[in-house]
Amino acid sequence: MRECEIFERDVRIRHQKEQQKAEAVREKLERERLAIEESRRQQLQSKQQETEAERKLGELYAKELARITSEQQDLERKKELAKRKQNMELRKMQQQQIREVEQRRAKEKAEKLVEEKQVFVELKKDDDIFKDFVAKEIENFKIQGKGNKRIALLEKSLNS
Repeated sequence: MRECEIFERDVRIRHQKEQQKAEAVREKLERERLAIEESRRQQLQSKQQETEAERKLGELYAKELARITSEQQDLERKKELAKRKQNMELRKMQQQQIREVEQRRAKEKAEKLVEEKQVFVELKKDDDIFKDFVAKEIENFKIQGKGNKRIALLEKSLNS
């Protein structure tokens, strides 16, 4: 009988320990779940605050741009009025300068064309000299019976 009581007591103690362990695990999971929910809530709140701050910053930026643009437009109107007054005198000077520039450009263009023709003639001479040299080298290699590979490379450079 005593053994049965001890056995029953041990079984009860074991069940209590298992229940306590299960309860501890459940409480731990509940704490973790609550912590996760709190973290998510804080992240959402933080994101909303950032979005609101970005929106406010955007509004401030737009207002500042509008103010700057308005100031710039006023300044530009004032400058435009001042320029209109000067344009009558400057227009005559500009027309004279345009004629002078056109004459100078025509002269420079003619000089550049002459120079380019001279350079072209010199390059043509250099190219002809090079082609003659390559042709002679090909003939020398053929006479000597040396490497078809060298001849092919020289012919390729001659044809390009």
